[in-house]
Amino acid sequence: MSRYTLRRPAGHGDVMDVLARARPDRLDPDHETVPQAASFISPALATERAPAAAAALTSPAIPDSLAGAATPGSAATPGGPGSPARPAARSRRRRYVVAGLAVTAAAALAAGLTVAAGSHPGRPSAGHLDRPAAGRAKPGRPAASASAAPVPSARAILLTAAVNAARVPVTGRYWRVVMRSGQAWAAGPNAHPYAVMRNWSPSANWDSRSATRPSWMVQSLSYTSRPATAGAAAAWRAAGSPPLPRHRGHEQGWWQTGGAVGYLGNGSPTFAQFRALPSAPKRLAAVVRRAARAQSPHDVREDMFGVYDQLLKWDPINPQVRAAVFRDLAALPGVRSVGPVTDPLGRSGYGIELTGTGPGAQREILVIAPGTGRLLADEYFTTTAPRNVPASGARPGLTSCPGGKKPVRQNICGTRMITRHGKKYVEMIALGPQLVLPRGSLESYDAVIQAGWTSAKPRLPAPSRRFSVVTDGKG
Repeated sequence: MSRYTLRRPAGHGDVMDVLARARPDRLDPDHETVPQAASFISPALATERAPAAAAALTSPAIPDSLAGAATPGSAATPGGPGSPARPAARSRRRRYVVAGLAVTAAAALAAGLTVAAGSHPGRPSAGHLDRPAAGRAKPGRPAASASAAPVPSARAILLTAAVNAARVPVTGRYWRVVMRSGQAWAAGPNAHPYAVMRNWSPSANWDSRSATRPSWMVQSLSYTSRPATAGAAAAWRAAGSPPLPRHRGHEQGWWQTGGAVGYLGNGSPTFAQFRALPSAPKRLAAVVRRAARAQSPHDVREDMFGVYDQLLKWDPINPQVRAAVFRDLAALPGVRSVGPVTDPLGRSGYGIELTGTGPGAQREILVIAPGTGRLLADEYFTTTAPRNVPASGARPGLTSCPGGKKPVRQNICGTRMITRHGKKYVEMIALGPQLVLPRGSLESYDAVIQAGWTSAKPRLPAPSRRFSVVTDGKG
């Protein structure tokens, strides 16, 4: 789930109990050491030896203050208190995990997973993966290859990332995550709509190591848009290329002291509880599996995959735990390699995918830079579509609420009560154009611009736009 609200879910004491009982790594009898051989590498990959050690994928320099955006329809409003919101809020599932093996730096070289310097967000990547590709990969898609060179397996990619993730230093007063998110929306006139990708301005989270120092979330409501697909671009041009949806919002800062700082399924542990997570893969798998089952009793494998995504993307876990996440993912049934890809910001990496099952299932791709053990982005693609999907990715929708009902919010109708997983919900339908993307379309993404420890201080918005999560938060 995107970290779109700082209001912490309740009712997940079982997960917190597991965290509280977790012991330091050195006390774990099954604590894993790095073996000196890499038996998982295939003979074909072993012949593709890189000429030098894996280079670090560096993030572009960014200012200490970066703002993000709330999801439309949230309680937050520009310039005023409201429920602090995260960009591109969407439901996510998590997945399953088992203990994996480790890989040495020499194994990373044998796998040919050399990563070069990164690029500025939004521009073509200056870096590249050491691969025999004929052209640049598109976001979430493998690059076209002119040769039959083998694609590294998911296991090789993830175990290489595990070794490099364990080497990251842990110094600084804040765990800072800067992220840009995007989500597909329907836009244009209702009679001739088209799909756009709404790209939110970056948001920055500053999670304090000290329980007495405030943690901050700095965000705005700003976004820009672009046509989401080639068919949408054609429909937009046919409409006369009108201005695409955009908004410039005020920057806001939300703070709290000594509270929860990240996500573990539906729960939000404190910094101390994250630091207590076990780094032995089997013990970490047990914690993650329990968090996944608290979310949904259905596809535990998919739900656990989502919890691992949370840990890599948001959470102040130590390098050993981060390495254990990659090792567990390497043993997760259904995880496969997409090969070399570029993320929504144009940065090069390797795609690791899992496709869910059941109604509403999505194909999720994690874009990983194995040379540095970093998650660059996660992307969601549609796996199903109704018949007669328009090339524009959108179709005309309702112009008024059915049955003479009034909108429950601006342009939102509440139609009927439905029950899912034993809980009752009011079904909501938006007025105006309806998003109907073709199968395989990018539906949403989160791109991590920067994640790491820093001793810098957050540059905050004006005092009138700083709000307490405890006293000002709503909903």
